[in-house]
Amino acid sequence: MRSNISMLTTLITLVGLQLPLLAQHTRYKLIELGTFGGPSSYIAPSEDGGPGNPTRALTNNGVVVGAASTDMLDPFSQECDDCFAQHAFQWQQGVLTDLGTLGGNNSDLTSVAHWINDRGWVAGFSQTGGVDSFTGAPAGHPVLWENGEIFDLGTLGEEFATATALNNTGQVVGFSFDGVPDPISPFFNPTESRAFLWHSGVMQDLGTLGGVDAGAFAINEAGQVAGISATNTTPNDTTGIPTVHPFLWDRGRMIDLGSLGGTLSGVDGPTILLNNRGQVAGTSTLAGDTTYHPFLWGHGVMRDLGTLGGDTGFVTWITDAGDVMGTADLPGPSGSQNHHAFLWRNGVMTDLGTLGSTSHAEGINSQGQIVGRSTPIGSPIQHAFLWEHG
Repeated sequence: MRSNISMLTTLITLVGLQLPLLAQHTRYKLIELGTFGGPSSYIAPSEDGGPGNPTRALTNNGVVVGAASTDMLDPFSQECDDCFAQHAFQWQQGVLTDLGTLGGNNSDLTSVAHWINDRGWVAGFSQTGGVDSFTGAPAGHPVLWENGEIFDLGTLGEEFATATALNNTGQVVGFSFDGVPDPISPFFNPTESRAFLWHSGVMQDLGTLGGVDAGAFAINEAGQVAGISATNTTPNDTTGIPTVHPFLWDRGRMIDLGSLGGTLSGVDGPTILLNNRGQVAGTSTLAGDTTYHPFLWGHGVMRDLGTLGGDTGFVTWITDAGDVMGTADLPGPSGSQNHHAFLWRNGVMTDLGTLGSTSHAEGINSQGQIVGRSTPIGSPIQHAFLWEHG
């Protein structure tokens, strides 16, 4: 996990920490959330500004979750010899709390918080201390933190799974590897990936759209689940993997949402979003699989949201009103196009602008304020931004 995301950790806190002034414009205060002795902390949505698996890291009460590095070296790190173990955290009113791992709070295992619901329950991931015998990677399980306790949600057969989202009734979704060899996995894992729904101690395999791989990445308050799934087991010439479509799982039935003409959804990452109206937003390749656009699906129809004049775009959030946020390319030579944050509302895509060069939208609140990050011209450092009132 990269240290440049500690800037975003403080950024997301902005929307809930308004300091009224006598002047008409509201001022905001950046607050450093801290670490557990290591150099960095972070929260999602995405670590590199590209498509990823968005998470809910901030509640309306100002509670923030994520992960922070400890002062203990990570014994399983495959990236460097001096990487630090990270622990999931919860921050509230100036207090940073270590949520611990499946090995305890003083463990050199790593854990990450991915989602917090309105009850303060947190879903995420923790290493177990073992090794996945199929991959040789550190073993890890999906976990649920509830009222200060950590619960191991188990797996669907292999020693690796993670939770991606959680609703207010305590239903948790995610994906688990199952130990069955899979030479053509769209998740680029040597074994099959399966979407799961966990509730009240039971983990349910949600099935697939016809292939052998799937992952669940969003759940709403009605218990509907959104994710991506392989539709067959035949690799495509353009991608080398089977066709992957987004799905909506509703009352025991997995619905194929289709595509924008291509064979791949969840380009460069899952990027599947679901609101409480049952609308799904994500990315899909166009015919030929050389470019991809953001989409919005509702009432059986997938709509291409387009771009800002360039080749590609992706989504980062959807509201219950059906507004979609994301990032899209501007006109220019393919492969070197600039990109800006956008807000799509009622059929219109609005360019949110930039602080100079590129911009990425990351989150939106009920007042329509949008936070994100942007790179000024001539600077390699991303700066936090707040967009409001146009």
